[in-house]
Amino acid sequence: GHLTPHLNWLYEKSTGNGHQVSLFEGMEYQVTEPFAIDFAVQHISLWGNQPDTQFVVGLTVNTGHLRRH
Repeated sequence: GHLTPHLNWLYEKSTGNGHQVSLFEGMEYQVTEPFAIDFAVQHISLWGNQPDTQFVVGLTVNTGHLRRH
């Protein structure tokens, strides 16, 4: 398996609300070719609205090509 870090930011301007900037960072661990697990932290609205922090765990399973019979 191997580790892949990721980082991104998001700028939002919604109608009726001010702007906000959010930051997302994490690490994905590729356990096997079809299976990966991702750990991430989401810092919602660092600048702008009410700030919030979320911890997220994601699973990815690649089942291969789907076939039509």
